[in-house]
Amino acid sequence: MATEYLLSNRSRSPFDLNGYGCKLYYVVPLVGGNAVLGLIDKYNAPAAVFDSKIHAGEINATLREGGEFAAVTADMPVIVQVDGKETAFRYDRHLVTIDIPVSAGSAHVKIKIKL
Repeated sequence: MATEYLLSNRSRSPFDLNGYGCKLYYVVPLVGGNAVLGLIDKYNAPAAVFDSKIHAGEINATLREGGEFAAVTADMPVIVQVDGKETAFRYDRHLVTIDIPVSAGSAHVKIKIKL
């Protein structure tokens, strides 16, 4: 089960591990209140991101494959596109998620989020 925490640059969050336990945490920087998390249905979510850029109210990401993509946004997106086509998305407390079909013919998936 995934849980996200949005922390300011001065805040702290405790990370506890019970005896012989393990957890995986990703620390992702926010750029203007926005961040690309990657494919959250994969074990190493950020590794699925081939390239990403955040600038001028827009998030662009190129993924290695399809899956459940997530990004943190300061505002609700106006439009979300996958490979140039408008697509449905979910938005909940600054977390944008997109279901991207896994396609055997496509090596890279391009995502554009306009804020």
